[in-house]
Amino acid sequence: MAPDSEQDTPPPPGAIFRLIPLVMADIGAVGKDRTNTFHHYQFRGIDDVYNAVQPALVKHGVFCAPRCSEKDVTDTQTNKGEPHIHAVLLVEHRFFAGSDGSSVAVVTVGEAMDTSDKACNKAMSGAYKYALLQLFCIPTEGDNDSENHSPEVGAPIQRAPSRPPEINPIIFDELKALAQRDCLPGYQFTEADYWAMRTPLANAVRLAHPDSPLTDELAQAWLREGGALRMGEDGNGVPTTPVLITKAAAAAPEAD
Repeated sequence: MAPDSEQDTPPPPGAIFRLIPLVMADIGAVGKDRTNTFHHYQFRGIDDVYNAVQPALVKHGVFCAPRCSEKDVTDTQTNKGEPHIHAVLLVEHRFFAGSDGSSVAVVTVGEAMDTSDKACNKAMSGAYKYALLQLFCIPTEGDNDSENHSPEVGAPIQRAPSRPPEINPIIFDELKALAQRDCLPGYQFTEADYWAMRTPLANAVRLAHPDSPLTDELAQAWLREGGALRMGEDGNGVPTTPVLITKAAAAAPEAD
């Protein structure tokens, strides 16, 4: 039965699905003309794949917009103890048809190591290389495609755990005294209250003394001279952790 109107006619498929086979036909095969001197095998370099694919993409108006969705970067070392940066990236490569904006996504994993700051760059290039190989079905032999440098991965470097920040006992006591004075007698002021108020306290001190460097001593003085607290409330009006305010705000009459 023929559709009653143009609205019932299904839209034609996006141009990208028509252009991908045309790009594939123009690329052809890419030979393994490079040699990995470390593990002694032939491979196709990233530049070889780029050089073969780029003219076909330009000819048919196809381009790629990559996006890294996950990243895992660690300090590691080779079996010989040499320090390296190890990067593993999950990258989405979205290929667009310039004629109508239709697209198809290819997700690949890129992994690389480097002694400096190029590990992520190499991983992005490797992920793109394999996106091209897989989307356009570029002929390959075996699974040994890799880049020329293949360091052996050793054990991850064990780093000493970072020390947690220390509580300033004088500021803790000052905040506790304010909580028991301004909020509730005998309020059980906790370390969680202390850490929740450190940033608001720093902001209040900077506002009161914009030309002075922020120090614990200055914060202590501000608490004694201008500090006040009130109980915070959650969305249901239940009192929660104290909230830092100024003495002037605490003394102001509440609005009706």
